[in-house]
Amino acid sequence: MVVTKCIPALAIAIGLSAIPGTSYAYSEWNINATSCVADAGSIQNNLYIGTGGTIKFASGKTGDIVLYCPVPNLGFMPSVLGLTYYDDAATRGSHVTAQLIKMEIGSGALFPIVTIDSDGGAVTAQGAAGTVGHEFTDNYEPKTFAYYIRIDIIRNTPTANETVYSVSLLD
Repeated sequence: MVVTKCIPALAIAIGLSAIPGTSYAYSEWNINATSCVADAGSIQNNLYIGTGGTIKFASGKTGDIVLYCPVPNLGFMPSVLGLTYYDDAATRGSHVTAQLIKMEIGSGALFPIVTIDSDGGAVTAQGAAGTVGHEFTDNYEPKTFAYYIRIDIIRNTPTANETVYSVSLLD
């Protein structure tokens, strides 16, 4: 009896797959904010709390929370940096940025690749996350460079709500 109930659903699925369309395969890597490492100043000043994978300011705190997210060898050529955030500050000043950086393994020299800012995305409200992304071009060379994403969560008034959910790289 269960099998006969599945047959109509299977027929619909087969029928839909026969409809021509454009499909795009892509690769994606992402990391939630609590998996990133806070810098010494963020830790010493007790600026942040981590909840459910997100990082946000502790009550009454202002400043700049800095997080570093290591990027593993991806196995694909990234071309888009994405940021999922909460930023209810309609005015500039309190916001979230994410920057993809590569460090030359032999010398330690740093090369910024792309930066995105929550001020370039939609103002969020009532707990809804926003997403902003930016395309870039770079020769991804994990044998020569170590890659990481630096996140800055900046709050200049204690009533602003800036939160980072995750960052991602896509091809």
